[in-house]
Amino acid sequence: MKLITKFNNFETITRHSFWKKKAEYMSMFKKLSGAALIALSCATAQASDLRGSIDSSVSGGSDWSGFYLGGGIAYGDYSDVDERFAPITGAYVGTGGSFVSSGDDLALSLHVGYNLQFNDFVVGAEADYINMVSNFKVLPTFIPPDLTVNSLASARLRLGYSLGNFLPFITGGVAYATTNIRGLEGYGVVGGVGVDYKVNETFVLGAQYLTYNFKDFGGDPVEVDADIFNIRLSAKF
Repeated sequence: MKLITKFNNFETITRHSFWKKKAEYMSMFKKLSGAALIALSCATAQASDLRGSIDSSVSGGSDWSGFYLGGGIAYGDYSDVDERFAPITGAYVGTGGSFVSSGDDLALSLHVGYNLQFNDFVVGAEADYINMVSNFKVLPTFIPPDLTVNSLASARLRLGYSLGNFLPFITGGVAYATTNIRGLEGYGVVGGVGVDYKVNETFVLGAQYLTYNFKDFGGDPVEVDADIFNIRLSAKF
């Protein structure tokens, strides 16, 4: 019985010592784990700060990547480059005869695009639509009484350089124009420059100049140029 008691006492003492040591080890482990987590957090924060300072020195700390869409107000100026639509001259001056070979108009625009940033360089693609009502007037006896440019659309690539909240860029691509005359529509080329300003992380205010050239409009060898100046507001996602 004594042996059993001693054994039981020994077993009790051993178990008590084990659980006491286990509690000490767990406490030490928790402290070490906490210290490791704190150290890791500090190291991560320092690395993030270092990366942020590097990014700031490279691109002003501004990220232009992502989708965006918006609208704007455009001013368009048109001219008949090859003068196939001859300007009013001679006896027709002041009488409304012949074609007026230029026109201008205010219009609304819509655009959607995507940017991808590599250090300071920003590459992207954009599509836009401009609802125009610009007239080339003709003789009153001509049917229809005027030629109206209904819309301009384009699909373009963009290349910009980040200067913090400012993004100057160049752009170029293909364009398409329609008129109020069935079949009188066609493709052209477009290029231009612009600058975007990031108001905050969501909204971007921009100004853009595009020049269009249509050399074969609706199958007819008519060459028309269009210059569009656009003030835009975009929402970035």
